[in-house]
Amino acid sequence: MGLLGNRGILTFQMSESGPVDVVKTPGWQCGNVWARPEMFGANPVKQLIVPSSMFSAVSGRNGALEVANNYGSWAAATADRPLADDRLWARLQLGAEPGDPLAAASWNVPKPLLRSSPGTVLDSYSDALTFSEESKDRPGLRSPQLGAVHAVLGYWTTRRSTPATVVMPTGTGKTETMLALLVAARLPRLLVLVPSDALREQVAGKFETLGVLQELGIVNNQALRPVVGRVLHGFAEQEAAAAFAGACNVIVATPQSLGASDPEALAVLLGACSHLFVDEAHHVAARTWSAVRDEFAGKEVVQFTATPFREDGRHLQGRVIYSFPLREAQIQRYFSQIDYTSVIDFEDVDRALAKQSIAKLRSDLAEGYDHILMARVSGIPRAKEIKELYDTLAPDLAPVIVNYQMPKGYQRDALQSLSERNSRIIVCVTCWARASTSRRSRSPLSMTRKRAWL
Repeated sequence: MGLLGNRGILTFQMSESGPVDVVKTPGWQCGNVWARPEMFGANPVKQLIVPSSMFSAVSGRNGALEVANNYGSWAAATADRPLADDRLWARLQLGAEPGDPLAAASWNVPKPLLRSSPGTVLDSYSDALTFSEESKDRPGLRSPQLGAVHAVLGYWTTRRSTPATVVMPTGTGKTETMLALLVAARLPRLLVLVPSDALREQVAGKFETLGVLQELGIVNNQALRPVVGRVLHGFAEQEAAAAFAGACNVIVATPQSLGASDPEALAVLLGACSHLFVDEAHHVAARTWSAVRDEFAGKEVVQFTATPFREDGRHLQGRVIYSFPLREAQIQRYFSQIDYTSVIDFEDVDRALAKQSIAKLRSDLAEGYDHILMARVSGIPRAKEIKELYDTLAPDLAPVIVNYQMPKGYQRDALQSLSERNSRIIVCVTCWARASTSRRSRSPLSMTRKRAWL
């Protein structure tokens, strides 16, 4: 918790929208349907066949029934006229006909439900992306996303080997830009390099669902979700690395997980990838970044970042091909309103700042906002100290702590508790900040030795 003399700086970042009103749309709400996951060593490969979504009516023609939404269309049948057990189809109520409202159904899931081949996924991306900008009347890509997609596609036509750098302020949608490029360019096999385990999970999850692109109709419902592999542990054998890569459209990894591989196995894995995206590129240290980048000589490389400078102060290598101005992001309201409050205390500024932040969180919750409080600190010892303070002041809000030294199981439990809103306060080290917050979490508190914000 920060000290500026005896002053703490408290900044309340509010969500653009008001209290959350849940509107229930009539229809069948189905859960996620996954293809059978496969492990290559300790590294999983998954494909989401049907995302959790709503189906509102029965469709079909020529006597064949279907269920369809923005994510795709699937065969359907009534219980008295079932389809084969070895295919995926929706089991409807007796007497269902095209045009009928759909209130309930269930999936007939074959065992095993096999994933698509990477080539089949790529074929489904032909003309799948709509290059339109969002407006009041229709959804579309945000202007920084659309600009970045055009800039990257244009740069790739020049056949230059210098890595491209895309600078987009936080909150403008870098990950959806990557997804749009995957679909628009039909990238044969993409490696996404991220700086932490938490971001690996977040980014892999986005690729598995194609983010919001299909939900909003920006990518059509003929497009399949990509086959996504996570590199959790290094590969010891070339054969395993080759088989893993060959199964995937997208591979998400950290420099550390790649570095744990046998050098020859790593060369095989990287050699199988056609494109490299580096997310949060300013976090990547020169040595780890160079080791991966060198394997992509002559291939397309794009660095995505909110700043063209690394954390060590050095400029990112590469050519800046697109930079969306921060002032324009503010004008277009990609940043929510920030309310500044100065907290002055001559005895215990940590406690004073925590008490005021908790009071603000309680006020937001009482008004119906789905907010959480994130206390972001500079190191693990500091995180433990602040966690104890919040435990004392707000035990009912179930504060949790997350850092990269914790066992993975504890990390997952903490983030799940936050996601399910059993916890409303999270204390994390700076590099966890992005991965630990969701789009609806708009009360971050950053605590360093020099300053603090909420």
